[in-house]
Amino acid sequence: MVNMLRLGIVGCGGIATDVHIPNWLALKDRVRLFAVCDQNENLSKQTAKKFGIDRSYKNLSDMLDAENLDIVDICTPPQTHAALAIDAMNAGCNVITEKPMALSTEEADKIIAASEKNKVKFCIVHNFLFEPMFQEAKHLAESGLIGELRGVESEMSIVGTYLQKGHWVHDLPGGIFSELAPHPIYLSLEFLENIHSVHAIFKKFCSFPWVAADEIRAILEAKNGLGTIAVSCGSTKNVLTFGIFGTRKMLKLDYATMTPFEYGNRMESWISINKSVVRHSVNCLLGRSGKWRSRGHLHLFQRFIESIHHDSDPPVTGHEGRETIRILEMVLKQMKLDMQSET
Repeated sequence: MVNMLRLGIVGCGGIATDVHIPNWLALKDRVRLFAVCDQNENLSKQTAKKFGIDRSYKNLSDMLDAENLDIVDICTPPQTHAALAIDAMNAGCNVITEKPMALSTEEADKIIAASEKNKVKFCIVHNFLFEPMFQEAKHLAESGLIGELRGVESEMSIVGTYLQKGHWVHDLPGGIFSELAPHPIYLSLEFLENIHSVHAIFKKFCSFPWVAADEIRAILEAKNGLGTIAVSCGSTKNVLTFGIFGTRKMLKLDYATMTPFEYGNRMESWISINKSVVRHSVNCLLGRSGKWRSRGHLHLFQRFIESIHHDSDPPVTGHEGRETIRILEMVLKQMKLDMQSET
């Protein structure tokens, strides 16, 4: 019988209550959520009460002292990730954290060192990699369906809530883009090898003085192809698409509806390839997409649990998270240069 793992969560905001906690509770035969903590003590208590969690705390150190935890899940803003992750790993806990894993490659290196020193697992929530639709597309690309890879593209648009004054994203080195750009970057890194150059253009359309830019277009140059990234922050709808281009065909994934498309010389139905993907796509179109939308988190959590039990690499390693940050730093360096040239 597999040992039940003891879990504690840091941060009780929307990503924890809407996504992480429901998915951990779905794995209650393998993990037990013993405690939550948040600097807002009332929020911590309310969260514990809402989900039937035994105990709540105001800070991580108190939770670590009182609980014998196997896993700490970090659901706080990125500027706190490094310190919290290192403290938890120094206490002997395996750690999984929301993206990005840190604010810089220097912080990422410290996290990786703490993981290796304490012989514990460290994982980053790159959830869109683990949606069944993406996993199937990656398998098809690797099987040769698309021919030789030529490039990838990712487009992301989000509603304007991140633009609001006082939102924590504005304290990040790249503002909104430090929070959003990791998604298209880590998706691209699943296909692109040795990205060595980045060309980025930034634009500001909103009138808020606390926002440096709200649009970005970037080209990633890699050893085996090109990648393009577009992030738009003034949309009325949340959208994420990802395209994989080959010499024979192109695959296009729509995360908003969880719908895959295939383009090539001969249109082949994905229904014959993966009926479950299509079935869930229909559910999304009919408005029954709530559980499907967080399947990436669920599958990621399952694989993280397995990596602990089998002492194997976590589904997203610290080095993979660091590479995402390295590319992000290249993008934000150009943003900083653009801002300086305009002043």
